[in-house]
Amino acid sequence: AGAEPDSVAGGVDIAARVVVAEPTLLTASPKSLAYKLAQLSSLLHLPPHSVRARVLARPALLVAPMEQLTQRLEEVAWVLGVGRLAAAELASQWPGALLGGARRGEALQRLRYSLDDLVARSVESRGTRQRSGAGQVGQQEAGVQGAGE
Repeated sequence: AGAEPDSVAGGVDIAARVVVAEPTLLTASPKSLAYKLAQLSSLLHLPPHSVRARVLARPALLVAPMEQLTQRLEEVAWVLGVGRLAAAELASQWPGALLGGARRGEALQRLRYSLDDLVARSVESRGTRQRSGAGQVGQQEAGVQGAGE
C-alpha cells in the first residue's frame, strides 16, 4: 500500500501533462473519453493499453472527431497504396499520421514517393546482382521472375 500514493502521484503528473498539451480534455466526460479510447482501439486494431500509450504521446487523438480519424486512416491507406490494416499498423506507430492539416498530406505523398523509389532501387540492385554473374542461381531466379511477370 506504501507504493500506491507514488503511482497515483505519477498518474496525476502524466494526466496534468496531457491536459496541458490538450486543454479541451478537461471538458470531456470520463465516459466519453473511455468510449473514444475503445473506438481508437478498434480503429487501430490495438488493445486499449496500447492505445493509451499512443494517446499519451498524441493527446489530440482523444478530441479529434472519430469520422475525421477514420477518413484520415483511409487516406493514409490510399496515399501509401496499402490496405487499411497496414495503414492502421503504420498509424499505431506514427499517430501523427492521423492528425494535422494539408502539410500532413504532402508528407504522406513524399513518403509514398520515397517508398516507391526504395522499392525501385531494390529491384534494380537485385537485377544488377543477377546480371553481374551470381551464377546459375541468379539465372534461375531471373527465369522464374520473367515467367511470373
